[in-house]
Amino acid sequence: AGGGGMGGGGGMGGWSGGDPQEQFYHAEGMPPEAYGMGMPPQAMPEGPCVTMAALSIRQPFASLILYGVKQLEARTRPTLKQVQGPLAVHVSHKEEPYDSHLVSMAIAILRRRYPDEAISQLFQLPAAMAQGHGCVVGIVDVEATWHADLFSEVEQAQLTEQAVYPAAATYLTQLRSPRWLAYPVRATGSNKLWEVTVPVDALPKGTELDARGNVLYVPTATNADRSACGVGGGVGGGGLEGDDAMLGMLGGDFVRQLGGGGDGL
Repeated sequence: AGGGGMGGGGGMGGWSGGDPQEQFYHAEGMPPEAYGMGMPPQAMPEGPCVTMAALSIRQPFASLILYGVKQLEARTRPTLKQVQGPLAVHVSHKEEPYDSHLVSMAIAILRRRYPDEAISQLFQLPAAMAQGHGCVVGIVDVEATWHADLFSEVEQAQLTEQAVYPAAATYLTQLRSPRWLAYPVRATGSNKLWEVTVPVDALPKGTELDARGNVLYVPTATNADRSACGVGGGVGGGGLEGDDAMLGMLGGDFVRQLGGGGDGL
């Protein structure tokens, strides 16, 4: 994905190799049955490490999340409902075919905000992660999950742009504060939620750990770093600024409108 010119119509992203089976991550760790069955274990890195929940996502949707463009994950089931806090983004070994319906939908949605040249760049991993297929390349904070039926048609149209996928009849999970790792970390991946071990020196600059060695939330929303693909903030550059770039339509007024920031389901 992400060649020169943009071909075909546009559409939506949000697919990460098919809906993972219904397995939920809790702070205490993953239950044994939640791990990918038949998947060889990750080789244990040397030195201090942290363990966190992970999700394998096909390109170009992994980079769209980590560039801060895809701010909501839309799924037919509430797969991420019980995920609270940092989630490792693993790039699947296989890319979503460039001529697939999902990529065509994504291009159509993104063209409302971005020129084709910017879309082509957003579809590519940054140079430091160019060999990132089959690797964990970043972290995103997972927050509330809501069903799209709670929103009006007008609001769902806005949510569609932030999910880069049609929001109607889906469960929408808010993704905040995406950040790239210092370097890609090789891992097998899975078609469901799983746990990954990441060396501490690979964590994004400024990452803080709690007393138990878990990665903490990023405390405030900041603009995602899009400099790697040359896409700046502001409407003219196809980006959004401030909290609008990170909170998505599930933050701020929408959450208050639905009765606060608690569990949406």
